[in-house]
Amino acid sequence: MILQEKVCVGRDPNDTALGVLLVLSSTVKKVAKYLNAVTKGVPTTILIDHSIALLLTKKICYIACINRIYCNPPLALTDCDCIAADRAVKYSLCSKRAGITISLESSPTSTPFPKQPPVQSTSSRKKSTSLDLTKKEHEKVVPLLVKFSESVWETESLTELHQFRPRESYFLLGMQNCILSNFLHISSLEMLQTLLKRYHWAFWDTQGQHLCDLILSQAIVIRESRRRQQLLQKRRREAKESEADEYSEDSISESELLPLPKRVALQPSSRPNTLTPQLNPRPKPRPRAKAKPLEAMWDVLDSYSAQCPNL
Repeated sequence: MILQEKVCVGRDPNDTALGVLLVLSSTVKKVAKYLNAVTKGVPTTILIDHSIALLLTKKICYIACINRIYCNPPLALTDCDCIAADRAVKYSLCSKRAGITISLESSPTSTPFPKQPPVQSTSSRKKSTSLDLTKKEHEKVVPLLVKFSESVWETESLTELHQFRPRESYFLLGMQNCILSNFLHISSLEMLQTLLKRYHWAFWDTQGQHLCDLILSQAIVIRESRRRQQLLQKRRREAKESEADEYSEDSISESELLPLPKRVALQPSSRPNTLTPQLNPRPKPRPRAKAKPLEAMWDVLDSYSAQCPNL
């Protein structure tokens, strides 16, 4: 129960509206026993949010109690009851003390019941991608976020500033759903901060880094598990085609689970490219002089006939 959301009853800023809190009488009795045990320092088995217990047992002003729990500024004014703060509408406890009867008329601009949202067609639904969590992965991640929510409450509720906050406000359910929808998309602290910015989380400075570390570490586990399953399916297909025994998961080495290395661009060679024209081509070699043709054999013999008459 988030009491701060009571302001949603006012559909128009010009309308006068009241928040209504419905509580069982048995719950009020349990709250009284709980506060009595807490005051005396006796351990109790009653599980209830301490801030809600304070509100349900308040006898002066509900609004002042809520403002004090949420530290709504300025506390000098919000901590006062409806009469001292001169609020436009005096709530139940204050109106009884002041003898005021509250009567509200329905606003002409509002409807008694909200209209049913239009049914989305199947074609407009978001298609699942590889970055979406599967059902089994979702079931494994949810307990981690619940445990983180409990750790935030155990840590931050010890501070004087936040000790009376409702337990659900330490880590809102909407934040958990938002993280689950974008779990594998989150890759940095800045991306997570942008994703949760609209929730105005009061504990980002102290718990944001812990939440990011939890998400990134679990994302690594999920990706490694997916990679292992892909390799195992590949081994089974290869074994089926070769009619061999199936490979077990233990046969997958750690090196196979590593991501494939990226190709490195080749460095340009220092050697000149002979296929492309050069700016300063080498000079062409000079052509050699043609050799004189050899003389005929009979001409050579005639040149020696004077010296060798026997030839």
